Amino acid sequence: MTVLADTSAPAAKEPLVRQYASTLVSKSGTASEARVLLLRAQPSWDGPEALTVRGPGDAEVRVLVRTGVSTLAVREAIQERAGDEYLIVLTDRSDADLARLMTNLGGHDLDTILDSVRKTNRCVIVEEGWPHGGVGDLDM
Repeated sequence: MTVLADTSAPAAKEPLVRQYASTLVSKSGTASEARVLLLRAQPSWDGPEALTVRGPGDAEVRVLVRTGVSTLAVREAIQERAGDEYLIVLTDRSDADLARLMTNLGGHDLDTILDSVRKTNRCVIVEEGWPHGGVGDLDM
């Protein structure tokens, strides 16, 4: 499979990414508590793996910078970071692709679900998909 980059997305330059990193860190402790920023840009980066910016109380804070050439790459970048790390992912994926990704990050991990079914011998599936051929139609 070939993933084509969206050439209409702007290239990410270090000063701009550093500005976004500072903004992300400065919002820490506010209502949003966001630690991940998906930045619409070409998914290429020749800058450092992490940027150091000033955080609350003038503390130095590291912000990881990763590229997301596909929704899978974006998902991996988010899941590989430690819970307290800040992360900026440069991606040209569509809003629809990213919305589906963010919806699916909520723990719908098939291995975890199957482990639970094996332990309890119980599984309830509720879906609004097709009556045949959907997840509820699987014979496990």
